[in-house]
Amino acid sequence: MKISKTLLTTGLILTATAAFAQTEKPLSCKTLRHSKLVAVDEEDEHRYVLIRGKKHIEYFGDKKRYIKSNIKWTSDCSFKATMTECTVPDFPLKVGAVMLVQFETYKKGVWHGKVTIGDESVPIEYVNVEEKKKNNK
Repeated sequence: MKISKTLLTTGLILTATAAFAQTEKPLSCKTLRHSKLVAVDEEDEHRYVLIRGKKHIEYFGDKKRYIKSNIKWTSDCSFKATMTECTVPDFPLKVGAVMLVQFETYKKGVWHGKVTIGDESVPIEYVNVEEKKKNNK
């Protein structure tokens, strides 16, 4: 009888430990530091974002219209981008504008997050096409 109680107690402890051990691992955004991002809802394959370490370039339909920014990573999954150059006509932001980009989740190959400029935030959803290329090899 004592052995069965001991086994039952041990089984319950092991089950509880396994349940707590299966919590979600923290999000790792390291692949974003060298990436080519395309918005999920973007139909124009020529509009994309390149991130190369501390540099950020967003192309708008062709290589003649772009926004360049310097990046300061504030955490593994977020950075501040300060615009250094813009060739997009009538773009509402000026050189020196700062945007905070935060990636919050990664589900089914899609990076979800938000961009904040001043007091306004908008949701973003991107696919890292360079990540897809690596996974398809």
